[in-house]
Amino acid sequence: MKNTFVCTTLVVLLFGVATATAQETLLEYMLDACEDELVEFCDRVTPGEGRLLYCMAAHEDRISSECAVALYDAAGILQELANAVAFLAAACATDINAYCADTPMGEGRILGCLEAKGDDVSDACKAAVSEVVEE
Repeated sequence: MKNTFVCTTLVVLLFGVATATAQETLLEYMLDACEDELVEFCDRVTPGEGRLLYCMAAHEDRISSECAVALYDAAGILQELANAVAFLAAACATDINAYCADTPMGEGRILGCLEAKGDDVSDACKAAVSEVVEE
């Protein structure tokens, strides 16, 4: 449990790459849910280099159920995102190298590049992109 908590919190605090709801990023969702814990246990911790993460992990047994649920939800969302990235990378590796090698990673730019290349992209990659975008 502690390793899952540590990994999830690290990713959430550093990246906030997904949305928990239509209006909140995952990062905002986590900060809202765990705000009391961050203030109570970690207010004197200087952010950066994983220090907030370690502070939260050190107090794992004292976090609220709201924060624990948010961490659990975030872990599920992040796992789904990781699976989608791995699926696309496997299905589209050749296309990414051929058409999107100069596209910076992050913020959906590779996916956007693949979509923009349209008919140039292999059928397998098109199917993978379509499947991921529909989810």
